[in-house]
Amino acid sequence: MDSLEDRLAQIDGRILDVAAGRGASLKYLVDKVGEFEQAVGVDFSEQNLNQAKNQFDDNRIIFLKMRAEELDFDDNQFDLVAIVNSLHHLDNPQKSLEEMHRVLKPGGLLLVSEMYNDNQSERQRSHVLLHHWWADVDRISGIPHYHTFPRQRIIDMIRNLNLAEIQIMEYEEDKDLSGDKETMSFLIDATDNYLSRIMGKPEHRSLYQTGLELKERLATTGISWAKGIAIWGEKTLTR
Repeated sequence: MDSLEDRLAQIDGRILDVAAGRGASLKYLVDKVGEFEQAVGVDFSEQNLNQAKNQFDDNRIIFLKMRAEELDFDDNQFDLVAIVNSLHHLDNPQKSLEEMHRVLKPGGLLLVSEMYNDNQSERQRSHVLLHHWWADVDRISGIPHYHTFPRQRIIDMIRNLNLAEIQIMEYEEDKDLSGDKETMSFLIDATDNYLSRIMGKPEHRSLYQTGLELKERLATTGISWAKGIAIWGEKTLTR
């Protein structure tokens, strides 16, 4: 069985990164693939896209505003189509995966990497709960952000695409991050930012209280990054 990095190194052609955010996932992909003719990142957020464009100085890499559920590409266009830690940001994840499959060339690789919400240690559960709370606050602002999925739900969504040679890689590092000052500063600052967005709004009093409790949980329980999986497979010649 090839490792993910071995399989990415075999890619030669066009790359599509869906829900590319600020460009970190596309940077990872272009660093790992063997060769690429063009790399395209798509996202619904103009702010994300503007930040992503500043990460690259390569005219083969472009960013386009586009919804994952309605990819504005013809069928069979890309040799690699990926979504990294963003499946839970989509309004309709299954339809988005079908769109990703549609624009993938026969024999091309579809990759999904995603954290999941079950079978976590208490420290990892801190990450899940915090992330879900961030999602709840984001949705108040009209930002698509939902709770992460159980592990099997992610696998089932991929299997519905009838890919060939499906492989699954688990990733987990249950390391207490409490002593990592940079990471903890980021998490606390982010949580404070989210709290400020709902502070003083009576209709969100319960959500605000949950945020305070999660800050306390970081201090008492600690936090580790949640478990996740990478799943990849090839588009069959016929479906």
